[in-house]
Amino acid sequence: MEPRYDYSKVYIRMLGWDDLIKFEKACRDSQKELTEYLSLGEGMSQYLSTDYWSLLNALLEDKTLDLYGLFDGDQLIGSATFHKYPFELGTQITYWIRGGYHGKGLGKLFLFLLLTEALGRKNLLFVDLIIDLENKASLSIAEDLCLDRVAEWERFESGQGDKNSGKFAKYQVYENIFQCHAKDKGLTPAELLDEFYLLWLRGIDARNFLPHYKGRAAPKPTLRGTLRLAKNPVNPK
Repeated sequence: MEPRYDYSKVYIRMLGWDDLIKFEKACRDSQKELTEYLSLGEGMSQYLSTDYWSLLNALLEDKTLDLYGLFDGDQLIGSATFHKYPFELGTQITYWIRGGYHGKGLGKLFLFLLLTEALGRKNLLFVDLIIDLENKASLSIAEDLCLDRVAEWERFESGQGDKNSGKFAKYQVYENIFQCHAKDKGLTPAELLDEFYLLWLRGIDARNFLPHYKGRAAPKPTLRGTLRLAKNPVNPK
């Protein structure tokens, strides 16, 4: 029996320029992982070191995403991106585990840490994951973490990689206070999110209406009253 993996030095953080060598080594060990259900590894078998620099540069300079790494001590053993939505209260996560580190529970730990980062420190309200229905390992992780499967569809263009089946499932998870607030109001989280989106379009961060929200200071107008103004704006004459 394989000994239990030592998670004591495993952590996540954002990647930077100083991680180039670690990033290159992890990618070189992960040709399969980066080409099966991702397009990140396309042509990577012919890469020179300068090509890995260009790839890391493109990822770090892309203002639509945040780049994270899973580390065991100084070793980079996985990577993930938070794809920022125009609606800034949520994100879509894509992640991969370095070749040779599968079957150790690291994928599940990585996703758990990413969700904690997104819904905790980054103060986001929801996270989406889109998984190819043939990617059984990723589906199993999402199910083990009790994420809600909210949609399924068929569209080849939605996927990436050599094993793109054209069939996908969307999983979603909400921040706990937001989810409880929706329940208290007799709404589903998706319905409350629609109301928050309406306010966001008018420049209002509705997270300030949530109880115990970190950014909340002085008492604010009620969500109901603000929604009423958003739906029926007063035009001063």
